[in-house]
Amino acid sequence: MASNKDTQEESGFYGKEANVDAPHHEKLQRFYTPRPVEVTRADYDDWAQEYDKDTAQSSGYCAPQEVAKLIAQQASSPDQKVVDLGCGTGQLGAELAKLGHRNVEGWDLSPGMLKVAAATGAYQGLHEIDLTKSLPFQPGSQELMASVGVYGPGVVGPEHLELLVAPLCVGGLSVHSINGLSWRKRPFGQALQALVDDGQVKVLHQHWAPYIRNENIDGLYIVLQKC
Repeated sequence: MASNKDTQEESGFYGKEANVDAPHHEKLQRFYTPRPVEVTRADYDDWAQEYDKDTAQSSGYCAPQEVAKLIAQQASSPDQKVVDLGCGTGQLGAELAKLGHRNVEGWDLSPGMLKVAAATGAYQGLHEIDLTKSLPFQPGSQELMASVGVYGPGVVGPEHLELLVAPLCVGGLSVHSINGLSWRKRPFGQALQALVDDGQVKVLHQHWAPYIRNENIDGLYIVLQKC
């Protein structure tokens, strides 16, 4: 696992063309500054009905497809349960369904987003969660957790990565995207390295790929395994 300093010096996916400032899309801009959880919840509730149009359709948000492919590669079978943290409108669940994965449980901060996710039919269950607090799972109870579009500029930051460890069983996997623009501005690299150095997880896989194509924002895609 490279340190954050080293990784900041890597070219990522877009190299010198990478967006290192902020999105151009007005609605996306609102979510690129950390704000109180209550404000974020209300904003996502308001955005829920237009979210897919503004992200996947207008901005070229493609992280859900990338994470879904990694899950399909890493899961023991299509029947293995996937816990989708910060599921939003259900884009990851929908992509997993295309790949034959139907045992997906979604968790999100916004009731409005969960309502849209329910309409996809891709989830066995949907629940509210605040990912800045201890996760509501028994220690060692989960085999495969994932998130897409969660770890970046908003309220869920590098200081919350350690919350992913306790719910995983030994050998359990955690598959995530990290917004590249935010990776270069916030200490995600140090947070990940600390978990590795502490012997809590090992990095099975990491690669750079597009995250929001029309904004030239790339992302780091990682697979962690609990030690």
